[in-house]
Amino acid sequence: MVRTYSHVLIVRLELRRGFSSPDSVSPSRQPANTSKFPRIPPEASQSAVIMETAAAALPEWVLLDRFVFRRSSSTDVDDSDTTSAECRTSTGVSFSVSFRLAAPPATSRIYLHWPDSDAAGFSVVGSHRDAVLFSLFPSAPREDFSRSLYTRDLFVYRAGGGDKQPSLTLLPSWADHLTRAERKSLPPIESWFLLSDLKSLGILRTDDQEIVVAHLRVGTSRGCYDLLTDVFAADMYIFSSSTMKWQHRVLPIGGGGGDTREDLSNVHNWSTNTVIPFRTYLCWVDYLVGVLFFDTATEDCSQVTFVALPVDNSTFLRDFMDSGVSSTAKICMDMYRTVSVVGSEDGPLMMRFVDVTPLDGYHRTTCSSGCKVTCWTLVVTEEDHKMVWQKDAVIQPDDLCLDTFFPFPHEPLKFPVMSVDNPRIIYFVLGEIGFHIKKVWVVTVDTITRTVLSVLPYLKREEDLRGDDADMAKRKSYRFQPFLPTEISKFLNKGRTSYE
Repeated sequence: MVRTYSHVLIVRLELRRGFSSPDSVSPSRQPANTSKFPRIPPEASQSAVIMETAAAALPEWVLLDRFVFRRSSSTDVDDSDTTSAECRTSTGVSFSVSFRLAAPPATSRIYLHWPDSDAAGFSVVGSHRDAVLFSLFPSAPREDFSRSLYTRDLFVYRAGGGDKQPSLTLLPSWADHLTRAERKSLPPIESWFLLSDLKSLGILRTDDQEIVVAHLRVGTSRGCYDLLTDVFAADMYIFSSSTMKWQHRVLPIGGGGGDTREDLSNVHNWSTNTVIPFRTYLCWVDYLVGVLFFDTATEDCSQVTFVALPVDNSTFLRDFMDSGVSSTAKICMDMYRTVSVVGSEDGPLMMRFVDVTPLDGYHRTTCSSGCKVTCWTLVVTEEDHKMVWQKDAVIQPDDLCLDTFFPFPHEPLKFPVMSVDNPRIIYFVLGEIGFHIKKVWVVTVDTITRTVLSVLPYLKREEDLRGDDADMAKRKSYRFQPFLPTEISKFLNKGRTSYE
């Protein structure tokens, strides 16, 4: 029997006023209703829709904003009754987390309800199925000072299911198994990686409802590169909820896509951009190199598998070298690329790679010549069972005619996010140029028909500076992060106890 929560959940699908000279596209200025230009109803971006509904009406997945909104009380958030969960930090500070959920292309929010003390570095790390991984530096020192130097609190939020309410659990510290002498002798580089390199942390929820959290790095001082054998290795810390312990493993890295020796040599420059769960694998992605696959379902997994990305990075690197900011090239890659896991009604989960190529160059802020969007799907060959990328969609600069929707100086499409349940839909972020506090929109694109399906306001410049979202508007104008697709709403929605 499928149960639903009895609470009434207010979901704000904030389809605010989209454009008003130059924000508004009047019917006369909208493109014709052809195969190239779908007509967007004017009312779709002009009304604020508030839906009061039971939890059963929640979307199957949401676009989660990585910006954490801080509120002193959970009563300030409409959805806190059904999404809130409470926990204590390793230093005993009580706090709670809740969400405001909305159907894409609207974005959903994380709310941190924290007392007066400082909540240093609270951030969302990743998500899989009904679980979300959070990170926080404890705000108070521990009695064991040497232990506090190597401490970052990790919390797992679970949406619940059946009769279970959402929960928030503090994971054991990776340093808990170390003795005092081992902590003191631990090289500083070890603690720095584990405390600061959040992009290398990932979470996976297994079919058996086990939680796996893992951190991976390549080529560190622990001897992850053997100069004699030319073999790279992955240095990993792995947590399993079945044992409630962390395990340290060093595994060799091998090619899984027929990768050449030259491809594997690029692993030496590895720097993780994101970690995504894919079936039973946790996958570390470097948008300039490739993907590292670790099979969590195989206890005696003997290696981490490497598959190169199907792109030539020479143009990208040359653009950044010419602009004098080559050191930021890898950091900026999540603006133009994404690797996502996409499901469909009649098939298994697929891994897809999206690359956005601005024709004016990656380092330029304008987009006078448009951009090219290319999509690949990871497939396994029948003959030799190798993993290879298959190109399946290309959007040329003139296909979308973005200047019709944005008849003013604007940036290229950035921060692509694939729809979780529709492999043909991609969500992009597009911002205006020439303002310290920008106006920003979420643009929905169909990769098969090569059309813009919707344009939804995300930031509204000065208007956002006058409300509760002023801190978000200021930060997003100079430090934007890609949205995080998550399915937690599906489990809150249907009260599922399994992962069908």
